[in-house]
Amino acid sequence: MGLAKAAELNGYPGPAHVLELAAQLDLTPAQKIKTEVLFKKMQARAIPLGKELVEEERALDRLFASRAVNSESLGQALARCREEGVESRYWTAAGPSAPGAPRCAR
Repeated sequence: MGLAKAAELNGYPGPAHVLELAAQLDLTPAQKIKTEVLFKKMQARAIPLGKELVEEERALDRLFASRAVNSESLGQALARCREEGVESRYWTAAGPSAPGAPRCAR
C-alpha cells in the first residue's frame, strides 16, 4: 500500500485513487501520464516487497511450528519481518521514506 494508508487518512490520495478520480480532478493529459508512470513504478516495487514480507511471515510461522524457537531465533525472524514490513508499507516511487511503524507477523 506504500504511503497510501497514512496519506489517505490525512487527505492525500495515492496514485491509484488519483487515476480513478482523473475526470473529477480534471487532470491534464500530462498529469494523467505522470500519475500512471508513478503508479507503475510504485506497483513494480511494492509487489515484490509484499511477496518478500509474506515469505518472512511464513518463515516465522515455520519457526514456531518447528518448536525450535528461542529468544535469538525469534528476535532475528521478527527483525527480518519488521524490515520487510516497514519497507513494503512505506515505499513510494522515491524509495523507502518513513522508517518506523513496524509491521510484524500476525
